Amino acid sequence: MTDDDRRAAYLAEADAGGLTPADIAALDEIRDLLGDDAVWAQPSAGLGDRVAASIAAEKDGSGNNVVPLASRRSTRGTLVLLGIAAAAVVALILVIALSGRDTTSNHRLQFAAGLTGTDLAPRASGHVTLVRHPGGWRIGLDVTGLPRRDPPKYYEAWLKNAAGVLVPIGTFNAGPHVVLWSAVSPADFGTLTITKQTVGGGADSTGLVVLAGTPTQVH
Repeated sequence: MTDDDRRAAYLAEADAGGLTPADIAALDEIRDLLGDDAVWAQPSAGLGDRVAASIAAEKDGSGNNVVPLASRRSTRGTLVLLGIAAAAVVALILVIALSGRDTTSNHRLQFAAGLTGTDLAPRASGHVTLVRHPGGWRIGLDVTGLPRRDPPKYYEAWLKNAAGVLVPIGTFNAGPHVVLWSAVSPADFGTLTITKQTVGGGADSTGLVVLAGTPTQVH
């Protein structure tokens, strides 16, 4: 399988095997972009008429908003072309990601680690990428071999520093792809663990660790 095949498979919700942390971070951002409903929003039915009326009024100074039908059709056609152009921009971003070219996210500070299953989940494994953003650290988690935990049961991820202080960084029910956020840096809290938790069991870690890893700086 080529790198492009792996990137395409990852965007199609497959695992991240063979991809670099930079690839994973870039593709996660592309997936978030494509998942935003605003990207695919249709213009309102009257938008074409309103735009055409404004253009006509501005051009002749009359303030008359009555626009010939042909102009309306032309404006609607223009809006369709703009929509196609917007879709092309999204496609171009996707092509850049799939071709492995550099993106803005690749310039952000990144940490990554492989995750190993414990005796509580010997078949589990995973990979984590942590990318610094203005609002915190975006954590892309890819896991396999973890059984789904439905409420009131769930998984919780933690970052731990050298003194043993734990900071919760998010909860989830199942993989394979999970996005979490952290307000603390993996440079200071260098161990990532995932535990089994239960609603009503308190805010502290149960200590029932199923996956663990030590992120290191990769970019």
